[in-house]
Amino acid sequence: MVNFCPQCGQKVEEMFHFCPACGGRLPVQEEDPQVLEDFPATVLHMF
Repeated sequence: MVNFCPQCGQKVEEMFHFCPACGGRLPVQEEDPQVLEDFPATVLHMF
């Protein structure tokens, strides 16, 4: 998913929390707590 910087309107990849073009901070989207709890198990399955 692609986000847009609220300051300059440039496209910003979802993994970035700031705009590489102007340095503006993007609004942080709330993560689903269920996903965060399962994160370590997901990492272990990758190895």
